[in-house]
Amino acid sequence: MVLRSRSAEENPAYGHDKVRLAVVTTYPPRRCGIASYSEQLLAHLGSLFALRLVAIGPTGALTCPPGPDLDPGQAFEPTSASYAQTARRLRDDVDCLLVQHEFGLYRGRDGRDVLSLLQARGRPAVVTLHTVLSTPTRGQRWVVSALAQLSARLIVFSQHARDLLEEVYRVPAAQVVVIPHGATIAAPDEMSSSNARSALGLSDRQVVLTSGFIGPNKGIDFALRAVELAARRHPRLLYAIVGQPHPQDAVAQEYARALEQAISRSALETMSCGSIVI
Repeated sequence: MVLRSRSAEENPAYGHDKVRLAVVTTYPPRRCGIASYSEQLLAHLGSLFALRLVAIGPTGALTCPPGPDLDPGQAFEPTSASYAQTARRLRDDVDCLLVQHEFGLYRGRDGRDVLSLLQARGRPAVVTLHTVLSTPTRGQRWVVSALAQLSARLIVFSQHARDLLEEVYRVPAAQVVVIPHGATIAAPDEMSSSNARSALGLSDRQVVLTSGFIGPNKGIDFALRAVELAARRHPRLLYAIVGQPHPQDAVAQEYARALEQAISRSALETMSCGSIVI
């Protein structure tokens, strides 16, 4: 896929010769992992592209908010028709769309309303798949296949996800690009395992870690039972649960409360490492 940026004369709103990229994603102040990911992504893409943010609200509504190097826009009701309307508005303003995809972000069965955005876009599109399921439902498989047909490229975070797209969804491997998720890089003197352990008071502990959003799919309840048994033979074993339930996921929040109750009833002890509770 080759993108040609328009000149400043053709792009008076941008005033510089860069490819104009619209990023469709959740974004702060909304609290979710993809919002945090996209905030960091846009911060780094800003020097390479003329950016436009199309933010997805909690109900699936699309907003083009003002911000640094971002053009103001307006909010739309969360319907497939408005997604198509957003795409038509962007036709003359951007050269390419970068769409962040997760099934729960968009309206419609299995989030299929996002397809109307791509069908009406009139510009090349790249889709980042934050979840690639190994056993999708028929509807989920159909949505991902449609995304592939409507996109120039799909981005995934691992080779395993790329293999799943080829084997389960029949997406050509040449269409899929693996770009690891990445993380904020600590200062060099903070990067060693021994320094991190010392700072957290864990130098003499055997640490098992679960990180990220807490939810039933993580199987933490099973891990707690295993740790309780293993700790009888390995008393320096420590199971670190670093994360929180998604603020908009009532099931995950209830699951976290159930974990706290299970820990209080067990023989396990908790400890605090600065702002991290273990």
